Amino acid sequence: MFLDFQGMIEEQHLILFRGPFYIVVYLFLIAINVYGWRRAGVNHILIFEIDPRKHLTYSHLLELSFIFAMLTALSVLGYVYAKNLHISGFLFPLILFLTMGLYLILPLPILHSDSRLWLLKVMGRLMAAPFFSVAFADFWLGDQFNSMTIVFIDFKNLLCFYVRNPFLSGNYKQDVCEFDDHIINACVSSLPAWFRFAQCLRQYRDARKLHPYITNAGKYATVFPTILFATLMNVYRDEYDTFLKNPFLWCFICFKMISTIYGFAWDILGDFGLLKVYKKENIFLRENVIYPKNFYYFLIIENFVLRFFWIVDFPMVALNYVNIRKMESISGLLEIIRRYIWNYVRLENEHLYNVGQYRAVRDIFIAPLEKRPITDFEEMDDKLSETSIFY
Repeated sequence: MFLDFQGMIEEQHLILFRGPFYIVVYLFLIAINVYGWRRAGVNHILIFEIDPRKHLTYSHLLELSFIFAMLTALSVLGYVYAKNLHISGFLFPLILFLTMGLYLILPLPILHSDSRLWLLKVMGRLMAAPFFSVAFADFWLGDQFNSMTIVFIDFKNLLCFYVRNPFLSGNYKQDVCEFDDHIINACVSSLPAWFRFAQCLRQYRDARKLHPYITNAGKYATVFPTILFATLMNVYRDEYDTFLKNPFLWCFICFKMISTIYGFAWDILGDFGLLKVYKKENIFLRENVIYPKNFYYFLIIENFVLRFFWIVDFPMVALNYVNIRKMESISGLLEIIRRYIWNYVRLENEHLYNVGQYRAVRDIFIAPLEKRPITDFEEMDDKLSETSIFY
C-alpha cells in the first residue's frame, strides 16, 4: 500500500499516511498479544495494574484497529480522488491525524474512556521521567515507544508539513521536513530512548541497585551517540568525494553495532531471562516456561535477525540501491513485529517473577470460571476483595 499504490500517491507524501498505518498495525498486534496472554494464563491485568472491570479485551482492541484501519483507508481514498471532489487532498491526512488525537484525549465518558485515561496517565508519567516512580506499565510503554520511533518522526513531519504549507499547496516539497531539519529530527528520534534512560535513573535512585537499572540505562545511552553520528554523517555527506570517506559514517557504524549487540543481549538475558539452563530438556532457556519450547528458539533467532536488519538496509540505502522511504517503511514495520513477539515473553517473564516472589495479589481470573454471564460487577469486586492468593 505504502510502497506504490499504483503511482496514485506521490512518494514524498506517503509519510502523511505511514504513521497512522503503523498505529493500526500496532493495535492489531496488541490485540493478538492480549489474546495470547489470556490463552497462556499470563496475568497481564495484574501486571499492568488495570482495573479488572474496566480493561480492554482483545476484541475491543481488534475493534479499534479495524475502525482506525477504515478511517485510514477512507483518508487514502479521499486523497486519491480529491480532484474529483474539488478540494485539496491534503485535508484528508490532516482530518485523520486530528481524529486519532481527539479520540485519545476526548474528555467524555464514552469510547472506552477509562482505558484512555489509564493510557494518558501512563504516558504522562513516562514523559515526565525521571520525576515519578516507575511501574511496570510505565517502562513497558517506554519500550513500545522505542520500537515506534519512526511514528514519532512521521507525526513530526506531518506537523511540519501543515505548519510550513498552510495553504495545502501540492507543489510543497516534503523533503524540507524529512531531511533538512537535522537538529529537530535528531531530538525527536532521541525522545523514546531518553524516556527509558530517565526511567532507569529514577529506578536506580529508588532502589540503589547498579544492576539492572544502571546496566539497562547504558543500553539506552548508546542510542544517543548513534543518532548524533548519523545526523553528522548526513549533514556533511556532500563534503566528501565518496560516502566511505565520511569519518562520521564509521563512527555511526561503530556505535550502531554496540547499541545493537547491547540491545540483543539485554533482550535475551534480561527481558526474556533465557540462557539460564545448559542441560536437561530446556537447554539454553530457563527452568520454567509457559510457551512451547520451540517458540523460544524461534524468538532468539527472530530477535537477532530483526535487530541486525540495519546491516542490510543501511548499505542498500546509502548506495542508492533502494529508495530510503521504502526501506524505512519496511524496517519500521519489522521493528513493530519484533516488539509484538517480544511482548509475549517479556510479560511471561514478569508473570513468572511475580509467582517466584510469592506476591499477595487480588484474586483475578484470566479465563472465565463460569459460563453464566456476570452482570453485577460491584458484587463480584466485593467477593474478590474478601480473599487474596499467593502465587
